Amino acid sequence: MKITTILQIGLPLGVLFFSACKKNPVSIDNKPLETTIQTNIPANSIDTSGTVTLSWNNDEQKNEFRFSIDGKTWSNWSTRTIFSDLFDDGDHVFKLQSRVIRASTTVYDTIYFKVKTLKDPAVYLYPRKAIIKDGLATFTLNTKGLPESHSLKLVISGGVLSSVNNKFSKSLDVILLTDDNTINLGVGPQSTAIQGDMALLDLAIKPAGSSDTSNISISECIVRDSDHNDVNLKTIRGAIAVSPLTISEN
Repeated sequence: MKITTILQIGLPLGVLFFSACKKNPVSIDNKPLETTIQTNIPANSIDTSGTVTLSWNNDEQKNEFRFSIDGKTWSNWSTRTIFSDLFDDGDHVFKLQSRVIRASTTVYDTIYFKVKTLKDPAVYLYPRKAIIKDGLATFTLNTKGLPESHSLKLVISGGVLSSVNNKFSKSLDVILLTDDNTINLGVGPQSTAIQGDMALLDLAIKPAGSSDTSNISISECIVRDSDHNDVNLKTIRGAIAVSPLTISEN
């Protein structure tokens, strides 16, 4: 029997929709394992962080677990029963594997969910959380639902822009002002307009300070259409940069 639960959580920059499909518990040695995944975020609540939290039970304290997100590498086995993280917009899969401690037989539980936090038109950094490697965090500057536009200016705060790679078009003029972390984009005569859902630039940013977690924000963003009028952006969102140690501890 499949149980489907739909939760709707209001966010400051949109709405996060959580649709979960749960499997019945499976038995090992004819004894059920209570490992059904749950969410501890109540329906119709306000979540200001945009964080998705998943939990599962271990009532008899004799099971250990590991999990995989979106088909990526499995975590290490442990007795932890909760996971919380930022997720980018889109469809996601959370797989939980459980076993009796030190046993070889395992069972699975899976939840499918969709995250939708961006309101159109939007300019944002992707992913919402990037791992710092060799002192740099790499993001893509994206647009979503943008009307036809011919110029974009933004200022990055919380880090120093190290490099910018143009992903959009060779006809797109990109001017990087490193002194104040300003980027100016202009559409060239042979280029199509900036519009809709696009990946514009790859940005390598050196986070400011020595903290394991740094907030990389877009402190200023001005987009102008073909008539040189300002586009009213509904979402302007930065991201965070974290050290590999922070990821391993999560």
